[in-house]
Order: sequence, then C-alpha cells, then structure tokens
Amino acid sequence: MKQASVVAAWCLVLLVELVLAWQGLVRPTTTQVLLEVAAIAVLCGAQLRLAKKPWQASAWWPGALAIWVNATALGPDDRLERLFFAIGTGVVAFGLVHLASRRFEHPLGTLPLALLGALAGRWLVLDRAARGDEEQFGGVMAVADANERVVAELSGLLQGQGSAGEGPPLVLITVDTLRWDHALQMESFQRVASHGQAWDRAVSTASWTLPAMTSVHTGLSVQEHGAGLTSQGYRVAGVERPMLAERLDEAGYRSAAFVTNSWLESAMGFDRGFDLFLHSNEAFPHRLLIAGMPDGPAPVDGAAIVGRALDWLGEQPESGWFLWVHLVDPHMPYFNAIEPVGQALRDGHLRGGQLTTEAERAAVRAAYANEVAYTDQVLLPLISELEARGVFESGLVLMTADHGEEFWDHGSTEHGHSHHSEVVEVALALGGSGVVAKGRGPASLEDVTPTFLAAAGITAGGIDLRTGVPADRVATAWGNNYYRIDRSARTATSTVIVRGEPRPEGAEVLAYDRLGDPLEERPVEVLPEDLVRRARELTEPTSGAAADLNMEALRALGYVE
Repeated sequence: MKQASVVAAWCLVLLVELVLAWQGLVRPTTTQVLLEVAAIAVLCGAQLRLAKKPWQASAWWPGALAIWVNATALGPDDRLERLFFAIGTGVVAFGLVHLASRRFEHPLGTLPLALLGALAGRWLVLDRAARGDEEQFGGVMAVADANERVVAELSGLLQGQGSAGEGPPLVLITVDTLRWDHALQMESFQRVASHGQAWDRAVSTASWTLPAMTSVHTGLSVQEHGAGLTSQGYRVAGVERPMLAERLDEAGYRSAAFVTNSWLESAMGFDRGFDLFLHSNEAFPHRLLIAGMPDGPAPVDGAAIVGRALDWLGEQPESGWFLWVHLVDPHMPYFNAIEPVGQALRDGHLRGGQLTTEAERAAVRAAYANEVAYTDQVLLPLISELEARGVFESGLVLMTADHGEEFWDHGSTEHGHSHHSEVVEVALALGGSGVVAKGRGPASLEDVTPTFLAAAGITAGGIDLRTGVPADRVATAWGNNYYRIDRSARTATSTVIVRGEPRPEGAEVLAYDRLGDPLEERPVEVLPEDLVRRARELTEPTSGAAADLNMEALRALGYVE
C-alpha cells in the first residue's frame, strides 16, 4: 500500500503539471513531455528502490520535492543567493517530511501535498511573470498578481468549453500595424481573397489599436462604443455594448481567441464572450519540474499564436465555432530584424526623430517589410488548414488590420498620430460562402461584426460585406493616441482629414482624390463641403468605461515612456 501511495503521489504531480503546461499559449514540445515523464518515472523508481527506512519511502516526498525544485529554479536571481536559498529550503523540506512521515502516513493523506507541490510551481511561475521577468518569459508582463491568475486559470480549467452549435465556422484574422500596400503582397491575404473578395483600402475607425479593434468587435463607430483616448482619459467599451463573441455565444457558438498586443488584454474587455481567451500577456508558459520552460518561440511571436490556434482548430467539429487570431509581429520592436538598426528600434526612437539619414530610414523600412514577410509565412499554415477543412466553402474567413504605419510618408512616423492613408486605411480580404460582390463604397472595420453576425443568421444592423458596400457610403475615423485629435471621412472617391481640435480660427482641412491620388500626395484645392461637414461633425465620444491599463506591457511596446 505504501508503494502504491508513492506512485500515486508522483503520478499526481506529473499529471497536474502537464495539464497546467497544456493550458498555456506556448506548450512544451513532445521531447520535453517525454523527458518529463521519463524523469518522474526515474525519481519514483529510485525512491522505491533505494529507500531503506520508512521516512525515505514516504509518499510525502513527491509534493515536497516539487515545491523545493520549483522554489529553487524560480527563486532569487543572484547565483549565490539561490544556492543559500536552495540549501535552506532543502533542509526545511527534509525536516518536515521526516517529521510528517513519523506522525502521519496515510495513502490518501499525502496526495494533497503532491497536488499542492504541482500548483505551487504554477504560482511561482506566475509570481515571476507578475514581477516582469523578461529573461524567463521573453518580455511577457502580467496583468494580475499570482494569486488572482492561479484562481482564474483553475476556474477556466474547471469550466471547460461549451458544445459547438450548428452555425457556419467563422474565422477572424487581424494583423497589427499592417500597411495596406504591404498586405496586398502577402500570399496569405491573397489566398483568403481568392475565395471571395478584397478591399485594397478599407477604412479603420481610428489610427491606433484600442478604438479600432473595439469597432471590429462591436460593429460600432468610435462615437458609439466610446473606447479610445478622450478628455476623460483612456476608455474601453462598456458592458452595455455587446461584443461579437458575446452575440455568437448567445447563438450557441464555441469560441477561442489567441492574441497579443497589450491594448487587447482581458482587462480591456476583449475576452468577453470567448470560451477560451489566451493572450500573450496573460497565458504564461508553464515550467515543467525537470524539462523546464517550453522550447520554441516567445508567446508574443506569431508562430506561437498561430501554433496554438492550430491546436485548438484540430479539436473542433465542422461547424458552430468562432476563431480570432491577432498577430503583432509588424509592430515594433522588430524581433525578427536582421540589421542592428531594426533590432534596437522602438516607437519612441521614431517619434523622437532620431533617424535622419536615408540609409537609416531604408533600414527601418526593410526591417518592417521583413516582419510582414515573417507574418505571412506564419499565417500560411493556418490558411492551408482552413482550406483543408473546407471552411471557405461552409463558413467565412476575414483578414484585415487594426491600422497601418507611417514611414515618413507625410513627414512623420509610426501610428496613432495621423489620419493619412498609410495609417488609417487597411486592406481587408473576405473569403467564404455567400461572398458575391464587394460593391463600390469603402468598407470599414465597423462592418466586421455585422458581416459575421449575418453569416451566423443573427439579426444585426450595419453592412454585410458579403453582399457589397453601398456606393454612397461614408466611412469615418476619429481620434489619435498622440499629439492631437484628428477626424476623417472617406467615400469611394474622396478623402477629407480635419487635423487637430477645432479652433475658433478653424482647424486645418485636407482633401484628396481617393482614386487618382491613393498616397495622398496632392491635396485638392476645392474642398468637398458635404464631406468636410461630415468629418467636422465627428464629436468626442462620451460613453465608455475607464480603462485598466497594463503600463509595464505598454511601456515594452513603446506606447509610454
């Protein structure tokens, strides 16, 4: 009976840590899993074979050793401090097990410590992440403290996922900071478009992520959902504004999101309605007792995001599910950059005007193009899997971006500061069942939710992109994250940008021929007054709720100093 309890305790430690590791955004490799299983088997066998005294054969040891190994591995950073810490905690563990084995040794009584030992490893991982351990977690920053995150993860694990419904499969692919002219060159974008239609220059609702992606998931303008930067500070959409996943959940859909970018964390409301929401800032990789941290890409890497999405996709039936994948690779910092200039680049460097020579600027453009090419290659396996599963024949796939990026096109850089086409216009591809025409008017990110809801048979207002866009459609955008508040309005043929807050003497107004001058290089002299009035009428949103910002993660992306 004692041997059986020892085996049960070691098996419980192994089972719990593998389950925890399997929930993360980055999972351990097959080699690591096999190594962990073999190592635990060796430890268990060694204890059973070498133990000569009752306390040595105690079933208290698996749990105690799990706590000691994890505490040592995730303890102090300094090597000398870690050595003393390991010795001290080892002595304590030895003494406690020796005492417990003499006072109480019950086959079932020792299992709680084995469970606690495995869970303690998770708590220590999350505690390191919560303290911003970039060496261990590749720059991943925690939102909640370790206690809150452990409870959240265990709650999600116990809840599981609901059953899939009967609606068509739906897939949303969004790429952060993707210029429309670069998107058109991506094979992944072209393949989605080949199954339906593409809008070369759809219109984002803002020049930066938070308000734009809120429009994607609500089908509302910035004025309606209220998310963004206003005179009241940073705001997110209130709970009274239902998200796309919430609407689909009510219709019986199973849903999962695999995303990155700190503006899209659960604290910002983007997890609402999803059965499974794995964010690179929150779904931390788990450290196995012997095999260590998972090998492979960092959680923020597109390869990790898509790999986990493919794992989930392989577990789904033919219908009744919704998948959202958001990649951030084209956003600085450029982790895949080859040139030193690209590797060291941060948003603040561009905003500070530190790159002045043409050679430096060419290197930045090349680094960005390399990231886009990397993103394209990362997405191709996902597109291939969707094609192999017949999703384009039975469901709907939409690929777009939240906004673009300026590289001195109009004398400045980055995004969140301008409403010119390189920032506010994005490419959009729609492939799948029922896509018949793209129409003549400009598509908007506001159209994403209505299109998916219509495909799922859910009554909703707005424009269904499957059947085209009205020729007289006016697509609008409001707000920046830096410098000033811009507002803009676009038709199929014209663009109007009102730069800065309206002043008594009048804000600067620029207008362009959208067909003849797509790069907005030659402002027209005669302003389209109806479109100017429409842009000026875009007021600051007054709805929304205060945002709970993850300042450390935003600082890592270069949004704050």
